Amino acid sequence: MSKYSYQFKVRAVQDYLNKSHDYSLVCQKYGISSNHSLMAWVQDVQACGYESLAPKRSHRIYSLDYKLQVITYYRTHELSIDKVAAKFNLNRTQVYSWYRKYKNEGIVGLRSKPKGRPAKTMNKHKTINKYKIKPTKEEQYRQKIAKQFKRSQETYGYRRIWYCLINKGFTYCQETVRRLMTSMGLKVIVYSAKSHYHSYRGHVGKVAPNYLHQQFNAQKAYQVLHTDITQISINEQIKGYLSPVIDEASGAVVAYAASTHPNMKLVSTMLASLFNKLPQRSNSIMHSDQGWQYQHHLYQILLRQHGITQSMSRKGNCLDNSPAESFFNLADCKI
Repeated sequence: MSKYSYQFKVRAVQDYLNKSHDYSLVCQKYGISSNHSLMAWVQDVQACGYESLAPKRSHRIYSLDYKLQVITYYRTHELSIDKVAAKFNLNRTQVYSWYRKYKNEGIVGLRSKPKGRPAKTMNKHKTINKYKIKPTKEEQYRQKIAKQFKRSQETYGYRRIWYCLINKGFTYCQETVRRLMTSMGLKVIVYSAKSHYHSYRGHVGKVAPNYLHQQFNAQKAYQVLHTDITQISINEQIKGYLSPVIDEASGAVVAYAASTHPNMKLVSTMLASLFNKLPQRSNSIMHSDQGWQYQHHLYQILLRQHGITQSMSRKGNCLDNSPAESFFNLADCKI
């Protein structure tokens, strides 16, 4: 049983994000034994939302396909084990155990072991397991497919995976490759809309009201500003992130920042660039979506210090931030 309940963790994290912003004070207020526990909860919420604080399922039997899906996700997305565990609502040690077994034994290490001690036979000078586990033909296929999918940086569908494996001497049909990739959760998303960067992580901070209501009729420069973050593929291995500020009246980019990580440093750099150009007493409105960066207390404090009113789109409604979305669509065409 968990030492702290789900409701307790949510209250503590909300207190930290919305009020105190001090780990020691929140731990002292709620009687949390270690600052590291609260830090881990906050990081989980910022990465995957409050669902990551839910109790992890115990004594559950996971299928081989599910284990391989988690391991493949970890190996291809270059995320920490903590973030992968939070995404799949698993224990950190469970994910690490699966990865270690997969690394040492291959796909066989992910197979559920039979209960009880394995039978042994004595062979003069050494003891041999009578029931030594060997990979089945299908498990070998799965391991080869997962390896080829990782090598392609998640850009190969089942047809190209099948073609690569055929060139290496494997003899199985496209339908088998498609079925196995589906069961393993291997799907190409880099060319679809789902590959776009989504900064929404749930309510991890304070959500500002929507002051624009899709009325984009600003007449003066710096009266209404729009911002967002978009992902740009630099090459097969590196992705860049662009955070511009668009003036609604002119449609011009008045400030921007770029980085290989969509973190708070990216947004802070963008704001610093904007503040150097922002006229005094402009009383601007800064509109954005509900991304976690814009719910962060640091972002909101910086806006208040410079007299900027924060406005946010409704959840899942990109039309509320049309000037920024239009700029990104145009930029994608040019790139």
